[in-house]
Amino acid sequence: MKNRVLVLGLILVAVVATGAFWFFSKDKEEGQNVSQGQSVVSDEPDTGKADETGDFVSARRAYFIALKGADEWDSDVKLLQINDFLGTSRKDGLSPRWRVLFFFGSKNKAYEVNVFHGKILGQNDSKAKNLEPISNKWIDSDKAMMEASKHFSGLSCQKYEQKLSGNVWQVKCFTSKTEYTTVSIDALTGKFIDID
Repeated sequence: MKNRVLVLGLILVAVVATGAFWFFSKDKEEGQNVSQGQSVVSDEPDTGKADETGDFVSARRAYFIALKGADEWDSDVKLLQINDFLGTSRKDGLSPRWRVLFFFGSKNKAYEVNVFHGKILGQNDSKAKNLEPISNKWIDSDKAMMEASKHFSGLSCQKYEQKLSGNVWQVKCFTSKTEYTTVSIDALTGKFIDID
């Protein structure tokens, strides 16, 4: 009887010790990710924009839609890139279709979620991994477009294309099918970087 109580006591101590170790090491790892500037799944509220129909959404709204649609998430997921689909952005920075790319460090795997008209269109594995993670504090596509438009003065833009990668928004103004001007905007400050 004493042996049985002793064994049960040892098992209980082992379970409690394992749980405490897991709990405290998880908090420490999450704190390190944030302090090192690496992206983790955002706990910010969805402040993205959508038009009255909900068909055209901002990049931030697409990001939150994509987060809900993923099948497998773990604590080290990082946002790698967001871009509209083949120049479908409007002058207000909203688009009907966004491609959102995430990276899972523990799985060494990239994952793409396509958002179309405010809903998940599809999800795929992706080969893109060697991109710099995006900080959680990035400005939305409407603000990036507003700043970029100041530098498109005198251009007759037929369509726009937007991509957020490595904490830089690249906004393109197509003046023909093959000619465009690109404005780069700092995604953390909203400030103009350069024009090409």
